Amino acid sequence: MNVGGFVIQVADTGYTNAYVFPPNTWIDPGRFLLLGGSLVTNRDLEVDFTMPNRFANDATAAVRLAAEVGTNPNTWATDGDIFPWPPLSGAVSDWWGSDSYEIANGWNPLVFDENANGIPDSWEMAFPSTNLYADADGDGISNDDELAQNSDPNDINSTTAQPYVIRYESSMPGWEKDGMTDIGLEGWVKTYFEGLKADMDLCVWVKEGRTQEEFRVVWRGATEKGIHWLSEQEVVTSASAGADTRPYLFVQDLGMHPDYTNTLGGEYKMAVLKAEFPIEVTAFIPHDHISDPFHSIMGIVFGGDDRGFDKNATSYRMRQKVAVVTIEECDADGLKEGSIANLVGTTRSYDEATSVDSGTGKLTAAAKADTVTGAPLMIDYGTASTSGMNITVNRLTNRKVEAVIVGSAANPLVPFAPAIDYDFTVTIDSTDPLNSTYQITGSHDGFPAYEVYISNQRIHEHDPIATGEGPLSLGPPKEHNVNHSGDIQ
Repeated sequence: MNVGGFVIQVADTGYTNAYVFPPNTWIDPGRFLLLGGSLVTNRDLEVDFTMPNRFANDATAAVRLAAEVGTNPNTWATDGDIFPWPPLSGAVSDWWGSDSYEIANGWNPLVFDENANGIPDSWEMAFPSTNLYADADGDGISNDDELAQNSDPNDINSTTAQPYVIRYESSMPGWEKDGMTDIGLEGWVKTYFEGLKADMDLCVWVKEGRTQEEFRVVWRGATEKGIHWLSEQEVVTSASAGADTRPYLFVQDLGMHPDYTNTLGGEYKMAVLKAEFPIEVTAFIPHDHISDPFHSIMGIVFGGDDRGFDKNATSYRMRQKVAVVTIEECDADGLKEGSIANLVGTTRSYDEATSVDSGTGKLTAAAKADTVTGAPLMIDYGTASTSGMNITVNRLTNRKVEAVIVGSAANPLVPFAPAIDYDFTVTIDSTDPLNSTYQITGSHDGFPAYEVYISNQRIHEHDPIATGEGPLSLGPPKEHNVNHSGDIQ
């Protein structure tokens, strides 16, 4: 059948499902809408596929569709500007930025940003005649900011920044990643990671469902780290991808069982595994400034961090970072290479008489801005040694990893000052890869404040102001033991 001039995208007549047609794909017969290209006068054409049976009791038809000139028949959006969130209608055929949508509405399917204004065409399609900086869902975050942080501008409950957006493309209409929907002979699924904000490792689990049918997995746009077959029907695979790329995992039935009645391809259950977990431990002084109770250096105060608990705060005394990978198939030793960081903040001393505002009781702006050592404002500054800070990662099982984080650092401006001391062991268990848990154990001084995070989830905190503890609590022994656990959100 020659239907030249049509894009390789097909929808059922209710527009409830749509998919890209790879060449020579076998499909079930039925009535479909071919979404036409610019070479076709009547752009949409309803076609009734009623072909002779290929096998007994297996009514299928092989159809090869000719693509709009220059478009890629193996992707929804040749220029890569597809809107990462589904439209309000929920109809896949209406996805903003898809080749068929662009062609049907006078956009160029080969150009990502036609007017070169820095905004993907698909976003301009999603918000026609609307200020991109407006707030479509009324959640207090502008459409443009939601674009920047990968949250959905049409969902009031989608407000949290995400490292990427998952989008699936399939060669089969109505495909679901539930392990029950047949993909079709040599059919395929692509798992796209849209809007990657940073370099990261990606990990995907795929299990073939009801009937054992061979399939392959291939990473594209990313560097494969490993493919680990857990059985002939189950695989975990990982890859490294760079920021601002659009990598995807390609899963395809190998077409080795065409004689199966009504089971022409695999039924895939798929999940993106959250295998990488960044852990961060921070010690900070919540006060604006403190004095030295040990040496009684009269008239001198030391600047604090003047803040509460805040994952994104840039002021601290000590901070240690590490990222662990719980799924062994995604990383053998459990440590994300290059993720360990041992950091200390700058300590500054001030002349109390000239630097502290008598009205507010806080350091003046002039004192905080002073960069010259010696009176009358800032007296000195320095950074503590990181030699007492150490991180060790141990793999406990193929799904469980622990990070042992030890910190000890003293005021660099006071000889023989007692150190801030803590030790934490954070264990993350992904035995159920879709519901990981944590346990944190250890101990720390009563001063200063401490906060421990897994990703953006705070799993431990200590506020010395609330407990009435001060710098005298820096001396040994460590006053507080830690032992609690929970689900990773």
